Amino acid sequence: LEGQVNKLLAARLPKSLLKRARPAAIDVTEIPYHGQHEEEDEHIRRSRAKHGTTHFHCFGTLYVLKANKRYTLAITLVRRSDKMADVTERLVERGKELGLKLRRLYLDRGFDNNGVVAYLKRQSFPSIIALTIRGKEGGTRALLTGRRSYQTTYTRASAEYGSQTFTVMVVRKY
Repeated sequence: LEGQVNKLLAARLPKSLLKRARPAAIDVTEIPYHGQHEEEDEHIRRSRAKHGTTHFHCFGTLYVLKANKRYTLAITLVRRSDKMADVTERLVERGKELGLKLRRLYLDRGFDNNGVVAYLKRQSFPSIIALTIRGKEGGTRALLTGRRSYQTTYTRASAEYGSQTFTVMVVRKY
């Protein structure tokens, strides 16, 4: 079903859309699930409480922008056992299959983990990820000092993905 939906999305794209490099974004959408489900159900993921539940159907989308219009190139189901790095890789590879040349990739804070950072560092295009503010005094919260925007490097460790060092732009806007 996912393959058929992706073929339909590709068939409806304007012909000139993929002729040049374009900025793209990946997003995860969570649809609330309020029913009872099997414990091993791969189609239901847990997440932060929203809309009166912590269980959701999730899907990821890859889209590009052209002339202030959003064109969805690919969609994928995000299963309970999926890592966000796997979801990112699936969507980027689907975009490359369509002939997408990425100028830049934007990701929301749901993709803020070392697995995604490690995958994106191996790619030839720049990426921008919104970081999640973590920690009471340390972690990424320690970066929020001063009144001016600045650039720095940040290193964080993960038991699953190891240590990653990357550039962080702290943007102060009031």
